[in-house]
Amino acid sequence: MKSAKKWYSEGVALAKQGKYEEAITHYDNAIEINPLKFWALRDKADLLFDLKRFEEAVEFFDRALSIEPDAPVTYRHKAEALAKLKRYKEALECYDKSLKVSDENKSKFWALRDKADLLVDLKRFEEALEFFDKALDVNPDAPVTYRHKAEALIWLKRCEEAIEYCDKAIAIDPKYDVAWYYKGYALEELRRYEEAVKCFTKALEIDPKYTRAWRHKGYALEEMKKYEEAIGCYDKAIGVNSKYANVWYRKGILLGKLERYEEAITCYEAVIEIKPKYATAWKNKGVALYKLGKYDEAVACYAKALEINSKNAMTWFNKGIVLNELKKYNKAIDCFDNAIRIDPDYLHAWNNKGYALGKLDRVEEAIECYKKAIAIEPDYKLAKNNLKLAEGWLTKHRELTVTIKNVENSPLPGGTIKVVLYDKDWNLVETASKAYSGGKSLKIKFDNLASGKYFIEVYQKPDAGLKLTEFWGGDEVTVKGSTTKDFVRHTQFVADIKINGESPYGNEIEVNAGDKVHFDVTVKNHEGGTSFNNVQVRFILNRNQSPDYVFDAASEPIETQKNGEAHFGFDFFPLRAGTYDFYIVTSGYYNNKFIVVDQDDWYKAFNAEKTGTPEIRQLSELAFGLEKFAAGITTEQSGNYWKSAADKRFESGKSYLDVSKWAAVETYYLAAVDYLFCRDYASAVRAFGKAGAVWTEMGRWHVENDSSNLYQLIDFGRASAALFLAGKHDNARLIISDAHSELEKHILTESRGDWKKETAERIGVVGDLLDGVKNGRIDKKQFFRCVTHPMIIRSWIEGNPDIGRGGQIAEAHFWDGCELDFDGDWAAGPLLSDARLAEILCNRVSELVEQITRAVTIERAIYDPCKRDFLEGNLPRMRDWIYRHDPGAYWFAMSIENNTDKTIEEWDVDLEMSAALKVREAKIEGVEREIPQEARLKSFKISVPKAHGIVIPKGGAQRVYFKLRTDRLKTTYEISGVFKSAITGDVSIRTKEFKYLCDSGVLPEALKDELEKTFSKEDAARLANTFRVTQGIRNNYCNTDTKTKDISKEFDILKMYLTEKEFLDEVESIQRRINVELRGDERLDVKHVEDVKDFCEKFTEMWIARFLR
Repeated sequence: MKSAKKWYSEGVALAKQGKYEEAITHYDNAIEINPLKFWALRDKADLLFDLKRFEEAVEFFDRALSIEPDAPVTYRHKAEALAKLKRYKEALECYDKSLKVSDENKSKFWALRDKADLLVDLKRFEEALEFFDKALDVNPDAPVTYRHKAEALIWLKRCEEAIEYCDKAIAIDPKYDVAWYYKGYALEELRRYEEAVKCFTKALEIDPKYTRAWRHKGYALEEMKKYEEAIGCYDKAIGVNSKYANVWYRKGILLGKLERYEEAITCYEAVIEIKPKYATAWKNKGVALYKLGKYDEAVACYAKALEINSKNAMTWFNKGIVLNELKKYNKAIDCFDNAIRIDPDYLHAWNNKGYALGKLDRVEEAIECYKKAIAIEPDYKLAKNNLKLAEGWLTKHRELTVTIKNVENSPLPGGTIKVVLYDKDWNLVETASKAYSGGKSLKIKFDNLASGKYFIEVYQKPDAGLKLTEFWGGDEVTVKGSTTKDFVRHTQFVADIKINGESPYGNEIEVNAGDKVHFDVTVKNHEGGTSFNNVQVRFILNRNQSPDYVFDAASEPIETQKNGEAHFGFDFFPLRAGTYDFYIVTSGYYNNKFIVVDQDDWYKAFNAEKTGTPEIRQLSELAFGLEKFAAGITTEQSGNYWKSAADKRFESGKSYLDVSKWAAVETYYLAAVDYLFCRDYASAVRAFGKAGAVWTEMGRWHVENDSSNLYQLIDFGRASAALFLAGKHDNARLIISDAHSELEKHILTESRGDWKKETAERIGVVGDLLDGVKNGRIDKKQFFRCVTHPMIIRSWIEGNPDIGRGGQIAEAHFWDGCELDFDGDWAAGPLLSDARLAEILCNRVSELVEQITRAVTIERAIYDPCKRDFLEGNLPRMRDWIYRHDPGAYWFAMSIENNTDKTIEEWDVDLEMSAALKVREAKIEGVEREIPQEARLKSFKISVPKAHGIVIPKGGAQRVYFKLRTDRLKTTYEISGVFKSAITGDVSIRTKEFKYLCDSGVLPEALKDELEKTFSKEDAARLANTFRVTQGIRNNYCNTDTKTKDISKEFDILKMYLTEKEFLDEVESIQRRINVELRGDERLDVKHVEDVKDFCEKFTEMWIARFLR
């Protein structure tokens, strides 16, 4: 029977012969006889490692170490196995244990060197250098260690130092071929190609089969333009290893440069045979086939390349070029669009897309493409020449004649016709006017137009009568060649206006502040026209040309018959002196189409003198104070004040609960009012709920302890109103029931009757309101009257006297205003004061009521690409949608929630916006099909018909996104609108105001023009380029398909434009981090993609704060 020692000795012999499986069997027999046989366990583990059975190897290393825990070599071998299993942390710990138990330099050296090599693999180069140095301290005559350290230095771009360490390795071993190779590699990185070639040659003299040396010698010769010699080197490498795909690829590129396309194709086919998913090999094979005129085969190769990698802009571009040659221009345009989507600054793609569009006779679109290319590269001669040819062609081929007619062929009234022409994006193209004295038609001509879709608007200013410019309507026209368009007048107009019976034209109308002014507006239907339905007049006044309206009222809708007139009356009491101007908007339905007729400008109405009684002047001061008070609460700064004040009041309310219920409830109520002013409706609801609960508690205390004074009725009245505002309608109904029970217990005595009657009325109003909510109706004025309380309102004013001068004036005149009475023309002072405050407060209350009673809830927000988030609110789902579509643009996002018990199957959204602001596209979340839409100057509409099936289910919501665009930067804009459906009626979309700073889609010249207002032309151009490059990195390189060397190149371009140190530091920091952690051909991982995104967002915020705000 063999001993354990014998089995082990035979196993060692078999291992030396390469018979690993038999050797393992012998080691197993040895271990079975003697389980504590250390060498058998350790050697078996080593053989398992050689057989790539790493998990088993680790198990037997552990068993060996359990017998001899101070075996440094075993720890080191175990570390190698753990590294193969990617258990790097444990591997590094094993190297540390090996160092700890090592008592001889040789063992320490290997542990230090191997740990350094693992740190290189982990791209922790700085740490690796530390351990290479420690290894060299132990053994300074180890050439391989010098070479390994040189490799780490190359990764850190410290190539000069790398050359020094290669020289040290060569000094110890002049025949060390790998050291010669890495010295050549470092020289190649420094672009010292001749020296690099000598080093590669030396390595190849030592080892003629060193394929990497052949490859890099070829690459260096290629950079020296010695293409034939380079091809010879690539052939040598292929001769050693015919499966060397990268060398076949490089050879193919050189053969292409030498125009030996058939041979190049053979090389690319060899690459594809080795690596079928080598996308650039498919692409370059396509290029070679294109050069040989084999267009269909080239297209097939590009298609294969794009199957593998659809995000290569050059492949799309090349495919587009071949499709142009095949005269498949529409398909070519699709390819160029894909290339531009990946790289918006791909000027050749823009130019060749223009060529394809021109071939399709879409010349105006071609011109835009040429302009895009020139904007990217102003000296791009080919695009400039193409642009000149296209514009020259257009001037000979496009014109539009508009023939204006009256309805039913009746004569036109004398005056001046103006036609305004807009392009398809509602950009102004041209305005033409012509005077005439009569006739049945008038022609106005526009020359030198691009073909495509246009919009026209027609205006007429009469030469007699009121002489108000009238809007006769608008229409759409498609221009192609010589185009004629018949336009038939189709709107009614304002025929006359009288102010206190006088015409404002040719007369200076004078009134006194405080006097009533009556306006009579006459609207006339056009001659021979059909009837207008639901005609309304909106009458607006301003004072001293202020942008704020002092009067804004709309009439009840009526119907005007053909050739008929309608009269509308408005009353106004000017409380302050000044010049008042009016503006009239008429609307109605004509042939089932909604028409809006705007006055073309403000017209003077009257002058108001500051005369009259002292009481009127005092009232004017009160109105002025309240007006200023209201203005103060609309500013962003005071908005922060209101929020802070409301939060403090709400917390104070809690502390008062145990001291004084009245103090607590008053404080909660005041906090709710403050929350209303800063439009924090959620907090307002919470505060009203607290107030309602305390008032309820107080009312019930009075029922039990002091019911004779009837304070419980007051408490119940206020409680029911507050609970209504908190949305707790069932609770409010219970309180109303309690109040009615109390009323039945007591007779309305004469001394207390008015008080109880008023309280009962207030309670009844809330009950009516609750019933109205249930039935979809609500009287907001009645509701406001129910919830206001003069004592509390005064306390609120006194508590906020520091909102500018307005708060102080309002406080000083409050009680004086309450005592005024004007011969019955005005209600008593307190009601007047409430009415003036209502002008401020009731709007907020109404908005809150809409929040808790409206048929749909509309949440809207502005997405700011500079902030990469919404300007206010936390809307992660909507933000994620925008991130997937176009995070570089401004978006107006809406969530429309259906609160009814019916599904909304057909609906519209009508937006109104500032003139320079445009909606570029509208999207509904989850819907791919096109949405019917209508764009006009200052407005944009989407219509969702029932047939589309895009419903808003009961209790559900739809999210709608509008992409915004303007070329006027650093400008504040407003956007508002109306949601319409048969179920909900018209629901207003409250105005959203925001500042448009800049977006990634803004044209470089527009950004440059804005910057030139502050900087020199040179600096403006330079800074515009820094913004463009940064946005390009954010939009095109923040993905895991990006190679390190490509993004590093973009960072180099960005640094080229920068002179500001703080910006340079940011760029160099991110570039250094990526270059250290990733190799040049490696693609970005998820972590580094997020790092680049963070850099772009931080850089953009810094840039805007420094150069644009």
